[in-house]
Amino acid sequence: KLRAITDDIYDDLDPSWSTDGRTLYFSSNRPNATLPAPQIDWEQHMAYFDLFSINVASQGDLSRITKTPLVNERNPRMAEAGKLVYVSDESGIFNFYQINPSNNSFRALSNLSAGVESYSISDYQMVVASPLAGKNNLFLISKDDLIASRTPHPTLLRLD
Repeated sequence: KLRAITDDIYDDLDPSWSTDGRTLYFSSNRPNATLPAPQIDWEQHMAYFDLFSINVASQGDLSRITKTPLVNERNPRMAEAGKLVYVSDESGIFNFYQINPSNNSFRALSNLSAGVESYSISDYQMVVASPLAGKNNLFLISKDDLIASRTPHPTLLRLD
């Protein structure tokens, strides 16, 4: 039987579980952390996604993790030490970032010039789908190499 966790006009995408299975992390274009979210200016909020979490057992303990106007954060995945890895177009091109949800401290993890379309993470490495020569290809990146990579710099693709 299906049970709705969210049910309003906003888009909730990219769900992933916490390691203990109690919390669900996801991306949403909702304006705040209330269920159901009040309807507000549709066009102002629909294009941009932030990260949220919800305690599935209580089905109502919704928390906003990021609040970045004009920036998209997508595909949150639990990493080590309770931190989330996600992709953001903060620089104009989707790259990897890491955030600690307990204090909202974040940092860039990659500077891939072609950006990130999708990814999967394990304890030791990541596989990344990234466009190269007009089509998406898969690339392996060790976690050590990812952490040692350069911080993304704003590009002409970043619209402010």
